[in-house]
Amino acid sequence: MRALLTGATGFVGQNLKTYLQDRGWQLGTIGRKDSSKDMDEKMQSFKPDVVIHLATLFKAEHQTEDIPDLIQSNITFGTQVLESMVRHNILNFINTGTLWQYYEGQKDVPSCLYAATKTAFESILRFYSSANQMKVINLMLADTYGPKDPRKKLLPKLLSIAGTEKKLQLSEGQQVIAWTFIGDVVEAFEVAAQRLILDQEAKRFVSYTVTSTEELSLRESVRLCEQVLGKKIWVDFGTKPYRKREVMGPERLDPQLPGWTAKVSLAQGIEACRHG
Repeated sequence: MRALLTGATGFVGQNLKTYLQDRGWQLGTIGRKDSSKDMDEKMQSFKPDVVIHLATLFKAEHQTEDIPDLIQSNITFGTQVLESMVRHNILNFINTGTLWQYYEGQKDVPSCLYAATKTAFESILRFYSSANQMKVINLMLADTYGPKDPRKKLLPKLLSIAGTEKKLQLSEGQQVIAWTFIGDVVEAFEVAAQRLILDQEAKRFVSYTVTSTEELSLRESVRLCEQVLGKKIWVDFGTKPYRKREVMGPERLDPQLPGWTAKVSLAQGIEACRHG
């Protein structure tokens, strides 16, 4: 099977690329710097069975100067990919969404501008699905983590300061997080791709949740890290305010991806990160 990836240099993209290659997939990539001509050449020569769209620009809280890059990365680039697909009659597409698009359990109320751009692109996807008979699976992710994660996320920070005298300043820590291990996440993308390629998906556009069912507060997550690592982690809770429109828990408004379930617990994942 053949898949064309965007966002292949990101944390999820790199892990997905390795996972699919190990399972015998043939892979190609499209980057933000590719022109429409470049995209057309790749679509025509590679002829993917499915396009998996991972490319994104994440900003939990944006500044005014971030707006052009957010629009370009999260809306314009993906739309250009869709246009190229239509030109070459490639009609299977997997998109990566975020549960941050569902602020306080409301499906059409994003929590921040980043999430709003993801929702805007989802609307564009629905147009292409309807107008061009494109089949789309929209995978809604929560917090991903795993070994060698270069992103400035909470879990890598906790692991890096464990057993040291460094302190991390955090909010009150009542946010509930559905930590989802990267190995489980990449498996979900393959399951979704196979559903499209094998024509197992009845709907033209469908959203599925891809998250662990294990939920821990930020405070509980810190304590679990300490238990697994056997090291003290110094955290000053309550020294930072919650973000404006803080996401206080995962809002699973879509069914879980059929044929997939998260297998790795947070304790197992922390252990894997320690040895990874």
